[in-house]
This record gives sequence, structure tokens and C-alpha cells, in this order.
Amino acid sequence: MVTACGLVFSLPLRGSVPRGLDDIIFDYVAASQCGVLTAEIERGFHTEWAAVTARLGLSPNQARVFRVKGWIAAERKWRDHPAIGPRATCQTEGAAAATRFSEIAAGALVP
Repeated sequence: MVTACGLVFSLPLRGSVPRGLDDIIFDYVAASQCGVLTAEIERGFHTEWAAVTARLGLSPNQARVFRVKGWIAAERKWRDHPAIGPRATCQTEGAAAATRFSEIAAGALVP
């Protein structure tokens, strides 16, 4: 299911738990906020984003709209994390995001 307003994106990915566009964006924000963003992680993010938006049949303009809306939602979600603290979030979500994007960039994980 894909909607532009409610940011509901879900689709099954090969060999993984279903992930949506909002998850991809949030993971990128987490990696960035945790200071672990590298060229390899950037490459993994762009690879996953391109694969998922292509699978959904989104035009470049539609993908851009989803990306902007996802970015806003991810920033809000990130700001809601202070209850557990940024350090704990980075050790869990930030580290997992970095690992996932690195594996995609290396070809060890297919988005």
C-alpha cells in the first residue's frame, strides 16, 4: 500500500521483513544524526531507495514527493526519541541502519 498523505508505505522485500519508504528515510536520518554516514552508507541508501521506488512504479517526481514527506516524518520521529536518549538510539537504530545500508552497498543484501 502506498499513500502520499498518510506516509503508509509497505511492500515485501526479497529476503527481509517488509520495509517502506518511510523506514528507508528514517534509517538514513538515524545514520546521519548518529554521525556514521559514509560514502558506502550513502550508496546503500540510494540503491535501496531506487530499487523500492522502481518496484512501486513511482515517477521521479512522485519519488521526490514521497522523499520530502518521508524526510519530514523522519525528522519528527527522530525528535521524539529523546525519551530513550540519542546514545541509545544510535547504538540500536543508527547502528542497524548503517549495517543495512553497508550490506546493500556491498551487494550482500538485495533491497
